[in-house]
Amino acid sequence: MILNNLQWKKDEGGLMKKINFTLFIILFISTALTAQWKRVYGGSTNSFIIYQMVEHQGYIFAATNGAVIRSSDRGETWESTNTGGFGASIESDGSRLFAGLVFASGGSTLVYSDDNGTTWNPTNITQSQISEIRVINSGLMYAYSNFQKFYKSTDRGETWEEMTGLPFTYTYSIFVTRSGRILIDNYYSDDNGETWQQVSGSVNTRNYYTESDEGIWMGG
Repeated sequence: MILNNLQWKKDEGGLMKKINFTLFIILFISTALTAQWKRVYGGSTNSFIIYQMVEHQGYIFAATNGAVIRSSDRGETWESTNTGGFGASIESDGSRLFAGLVFASGGSTLVYSDDNGTTWNPTNITQSQISEIRVINSGLMYAYSNFQKFYKSTDRGETWEEMTGLPFTYTYSIFVTRSGRILIDNYYSDDNGETWQQVSGSVNTRNYYTESDEGIWMGG
């Protein structure tokens, strides 16, 4: 489906799928000329899961069910960062890195790093299983918890407050368009989340988005 003038229509070519979520088994790297893939991290079993990936200051970071890992050589080699837990989500604002962590003990938190994942700083979000973190703009961030809670931060992720009164309770994706429009499920906001409007048309409620020159694409 593609969003043009706030209307949804069916794309006969199929729905766009989110490419950075639940990449199963093994992390691979491709060479453009040969279109071949080689294993660069993980074993030969199905136990290794990559939830999200992000590029940050020359590194590639991946949130996995084993740890938050990083590569400084375009994915050729990888190392674990010192988070103490596995990564459920990851995001970058260009100079600061953010991760949602879950620990083997059952606890969870949201942390941030100012040194490319060498050290991590705690925030006031705990026991929340943050599965989505999104930089909205330089003064606003959103985070979503698997416990169906939304949070926002206005100080670059150092402190967070729970958002209430929203027309939605869960999501797979928080998306920001080039123009700054926020899309969550089948709602959008043009005023940094102060008010929300429902997109007209019959669409699913748990959606992924991407943007092209043609418009906003949604797959649910």
